[in-house]
Amino acid sequence: MGKRLYAFYSIVYLIENPEDKAKLILWLKKETIWDELAESEKYIFGGVSLSEEEIGECFWAIERVGILAWVLGIYNKDLDPNEPTDFDEIYEEIPKFGESLDDFFTKLEFIKIDKQKIFLENIFYELITSTLRDISFGLQKTIPQCDSYISFERHKTLNWVRNYGYSDKNQIIDWDDVATDT
Repeated sequence: MGKRLYAFYSIVYLIENPEDKAKLILWLKKETIWDELAESEKYIFGGVSLSEEEIGECFWAIERVGILAWVLGIYNKDLDPNEPTDFDEIYEEIPKFGESLDDFFTKLEFIKIDKQKIFLENIFYELITSTLRDISFGLQKTIPQCDSYISFERHKTLNWVRNYGYSDKNQIIDWDDVATDT
């Protein structure tokens, strides 16, 4: 789970610091995170120029970092569907780009908070995602009072957490394969 947190963190870092791409890739390989990246994430690190829309999508990785940091007890704020993750608070608690992650990874506990709370948060964001999907298909007219982008990213990340290690072959589900149609 720590490697997934750093996969997301690296995407945000790259978008803000594109001049560090080569060093970042080397660091990801040294820390054995590169092979954990999904194909869509490796595309971001490729030689192509990203469109403004793709860059905007990459910034939502902050919410993914926030959820994983919350699950691991690094980010202790209550999750508000209208408030973006305070990345600065997380940034103060984790090793920075270029630093060794060995100690950080060995000290991580899978879940420091109540597992029930994680499942309830997942259901909450799942309901928001379902409601927004119904609205887009014209099946519902009431719009929930929340940020749809924040809610979707949190829902997808919590689905990944919920399925962590529970795939058919007891492998971690690839980020590109996380379902949000639940």
